[in-house]
Amino acid sequence: MIIKIRIASADFSIAQVNNAVNTIIKIVSINRHILYTALLSVFVVPPSAELYKEGLDALLKKWDAKRGIQRDQIYKKLSVQRKEDLLSKIALTTFEKSEYFFKQKAAEQYIIEYIKNLPDASNDPEVLQLDSEKIIKSIEAQHGLLVERAKGIYSFSHLTFHEYFTAREFISVQQSSDEALQSLVKHFTEKRWREVCLLAVGMSPNANRLLLLIKNTVDKLVSI
Repeated sequence: MIIKIRIASADFSIAQVNNAVNTIIKIVSINRHILYTALLSVFVVPPSAELYKEGLDALLKKWDAKRGIQRDQIYKKLSVQRKEDLLSKIALTTFEKSEYFFKQKAAEQYIIEYIKNLPDASNDPEVLQLDSEKIIKSIEAQHGLLVERAKGIYSFSHLTFHEYFTAREFISVQQSSDEALQSLVKHFTEKRWREVCLLAVGMSPNANRLLLLIKNTVDKLVSI
């Protein structure tokens, strides 16, 4: 069973797209792979950080609420924002290294580095290791944003998610600091960073600031 909802025009409102996502959740009692087919079919419009955010919200929060999914205790403690922050950390760290596929052990280490700084986090290395294993498996099983492609090898389930969370790390997690934006802009001329830069502009609360930095970078290149 495959459900596809295609949008031929970019004129659809966010509310309409959100209604489509909610309809999928209401009428389908299926595994996550079929939900992805529907969601990725929705995302055929030009890159829109707000559209992606709506879809991810459905995956991380609304899908849980509809189905009453129970989590491992450690994963249950993570709010939607913390889940997104964690995924953003993994995304940027791997994207900067051109690692579209990364080892499970490496991902678990990124998770440990994140959760050890949370309130009430354990200081026991063994507990942190076990928690990191539970979290990566929960993300895969319940949301499917990370997928084990081969034994011990993971990736984001779609390049779109990898790019979105990379952009989010610069804008939301690092709060559009001067250092973060300069770090992003230096990649502007690299083809694989194109969507990341566009998404960052779309989600930035002060897009003019980021666009000005991009313009200055282009001006320097032209003047050489």
